[in-house]
Amino acid sequence: MFNLQEKPDPEFKYNDNTLKPVQTLVASFGGGMQTRIQIVVDDHCYLALIKHPGGAYQPMTHYNKMMVKAIKKLPPDPDKSLEPKG
Repeated sequence: MFNLQEKPDPEFKYNDNTLKPVQTLVASFGGGMQTRIQIVVDDHCYLALIKHPGGAYQPMTHYNKMMVKAIKKLPPDPDKSLEPKG
C-alpha cells in the first residue's frame, strides 16, 4: 500500500533531468525494496511518475485510491505555490 510522505523528496532524476516533486508516495516491500511515485508540475500540469525497484521512473497510466487521495490534496492550479505564505 502506498503512503503519502509528509514532505516530498527534495529532488530526483528523470531522463537526465533533476526534478523537484510536489508530492511523494512510497510503498515498501520485503527485502527493503520500495516503489516510489513522484508528482511533479510539467508544462502547467501535474505528472505522476512511478519507479519500481531496480527500474527507472516512468509516467503512470493507472491510479490507485491512495494516488487519487494525494491528487485531491493538490491545488487546482499547478502553477500555484504549495508552500505556505508567511
